[in-house]
Amino acid sequence: MASQEAAYWYIRCMDEPVMKANDRRLLLRWLRRSPENIAEFLRIIQIEGCHLQHPLLDVLKEAEQSNVYDIGTREQVSNYEYNPSPSVAETVRTKLPAAWAFAAMIAVLAVVLGFGFAFLENSPNRTVTTVASQWQHMTLDDGSTVHMDARTKVKIEFSDERRLVHLLEGRAVFEVAKDKARPFTVRTHIVDVTAVGTRFEVAINPGVTTTVSEGVVRVTPHGKLDDEKTMKLLYAGEELHVFNSNAGKEERAFGGGGGYVDLSKMEAIKVDAELKLQWTNGWLTLSGGEPIGDIVAQFNRRNAIQIKLENDGIATTPLKGNYYRLRLDSPESFVRVLESQEGIVVIRDRGDLVRLKLE
Repeated sequence: MASQEAAYWYIRCMDEPVMKANDRRLLLRWLRRSPENIAEFLRIIQIEGCHLQHPLLDVLKEAEQSNVYDIGTREQVSNYEYNPSPSVAETVRTKLPAAWAFAAMIAVLAVVLGFGFAFLENSPNRTVTTVASQWQHMTLDDGSTVHMDARTKVKIEFSDERRLVHLLEGRAVFEVAKDKARPFTVRTHIVDVTAVGTRFEVAINPGVTTTVSEGVVRVTPHGKLDDEKTMKLLYAGEELHVFNSNAGKEERAFGGGGGYVDLSKMEAIKVDAELKLQWTNGWLTLSGGEPIGDIVAQFNRRNAIQIKLENDGIATTPLKGNYYRLRLDSPESFVRVLESQEGIVVIRDRGDLVRLKLE
């Protein structure tokens, strides 16, 4: 995973001389997550045989020199509260001095710039909103991680008894730190999803879809956390979609609605959860056969460039082909795939609009 993520960020840096502020923040946060990430990033630079040139370096050089440390030493690694494997530690120590100077400055800037976000992200109770083309990865004060998709809104309410996250819009993946004394619950307008220590996604799309990647979660009607008669247990590789047409916009905004759905009688479906949750790394993997309308919806929610379906029949038209791996922040990559599909006409308008229609 570290190698894959390092390759992703290397390509981003090479392709985007002027990186968006939020993307720069995500890159720095990823680099300071562990020395293993930095080692993989430097390994790719070395394999490519070139020195990475990026405006980010100009900012790095402004960092106070007294704060630059050789993060390849055991002492500095211990400050990260992370113990890499012997092979990784050896890789870290044998990097070129110039490359390590670059990595050290990255780590320092990550810390320096991170101070501006640390107070916000470590505050136990807050509301966080993302917009189009923005992904947010947060570490909560209990050690849990939240991967927020674009156009998503969450409200975090932690107490001594319970860890509660309101998902008001969009979707998010939760990697829950174990704490049996404080259950972790994601609350939506229809259902509540509770876990002790696991990895799962909750999406409002409409209705609510819960997808479990690791462990077990308990799905209960909204506000009925102790109602075992109507609950549903979901295991790794299972997905449950609950739809309540009576929940309006006001109910969703205030976390209301739902509450009386008998989930025990609903059937979960088997899915490739890891494949479905790849969007947290910025990628969408397609095997062919997916309805084009569903794919378009995923790109539209995450980008300013919008793809409009001119005919109703396009939405249900299956994508032809066997395997596609596309960057979610690049709708152009998907448009190029559509241009190769027989029977579909792609019309590029000026501005942020691409129209599709059947021949």
